[in-house]
Amino acid sequence: MAGIKAMTLVAMALVVMTHSTGVSGQVTSAQCCPTNIEVVPNFDIPQYMGTWYEYAKYPTIFEGDGVCVKAEYTLQNDGVVAVKNSQVNAKNGSADEIVGTATVVSNGKLLVKFPVSPSFNAVSNYWVLDTDYCTYSVVYSCQDIDNQQSSTSVWILTRERLPTQDTIAKAKKVLTDNGISLDPLTYTNQSGYMAGIKAMTTVAVALVVMTHSIGVSGQVISSNRCPTNIDVVPNFDIPEYMGLWYEYAKYPNYFQGDGTCVTAEYTLQNDGIVAVKNSQIDANGTPEEILGTATAVSNGKLLVSFPVNPALNTTTNYWVLDTDYCTFSVVYSCQNIITQSSTFVWILTRERLPTQDTIATATKVLTDNGISLNPLLYTNQSGCT
Repeated sequence: MAGIKAMTLVAMALVVMTHSTGVSGQVTSAQCCPTNIEVVPNFDIPQYMGTWYEYAKYPTIFEGDGVCVKAEYTLQNDGVVAVKNSQVNAKNGSADEIVGTATVVSNGKLLVKFPVSPSFNAVSNYWVLDTDYCTYSVVYSCQDIDNQQSSTSVWILTRERLPTQDTIAKAKKVLTDNGISLDPLTYTNQSGYMAGIKAMTTVAVALVVMTHSIGVSGQVISSNRCPTNIDVVPNFDIPEYMGLWYEYAKYPNYFQGDGTCVTAEYTLQNDGIVAVKNSQIDANGTPEEILGTATAVSNGKLLVSFPVNPALNTTTNYWVLDTDYCTFSVVYSCQNIITQSSTFVWILTRERLPTQDTIATATKVLTDNGISLNPLLYTNQSGCT
């Protein structure tokens, strides 16, 4: 019975999809990532160090109402780059920051790393398409979601909080020269605030949660918005729901990797909050776990929260479509992404190897709600202790 190598199982996958500060969309394409993207020649790491301000970005599902967004890079003696990302929440003026590292993989291509928990670092790519080091940098990431779709993130960073139009013209030309559209760009408010972030925001953080180091296993994306007729369990009984659940099946996602023996343990605390422990064993046989909390918002609908760093918790929804408490539970989340949507589904069971009657009851919950069974992947629960 062990933990995770990545942010895994049910609520944790939802956490990185939607942060408590809100959702601002995501640029997705019906094609795989292009292979002809050019990065900056002869990338000079020392010259790249220092403070960069976010001038513009593609909308993402990770950056909420952030203003005064910036990234600070410092080259350490071991050649690793220390990263500090910061912003201010425009709604309440709250300030925060997240600290990580970046390493160069090849010319113009870096890996950024941020601590998700004390025992896990999330890692993803950070491509510098071009920079003159003194005025602008263009950062890019494209993630294949499956063999037919992709999601793109773009940032224009500048050395000045309020750059000149000549600087911006140069940065935008880098995008158009690479066939990357300017249309989705949204522009960051850099006036009126001078502090950190309330959410995981700016440049590398968004990349981190887009692609984890354990690899990508796909994601179920629809060309339609999330349905509004999904039914949740009536008269949800939290105390009865507590205890150990095994993951029987799930929709594919890019958070769980090759995990086996996946479990979730829920414990109701004296203050009414549910303690959550998610665990699995990774492809290398390494056990790990991540701890969080869950609170009931309304019947059958919960908010789950996990610590990203000591100053920040990420929170999102966890809908129990149905459960009999003794044998099965069906958990669901759908996230709107501009004109599309992304769906997560889990079938949890009380027994590691449930009966076919139990599974038939659980899958009927999905079909009754018009949720397809076709994307379901079945979790290996054999050889577990």
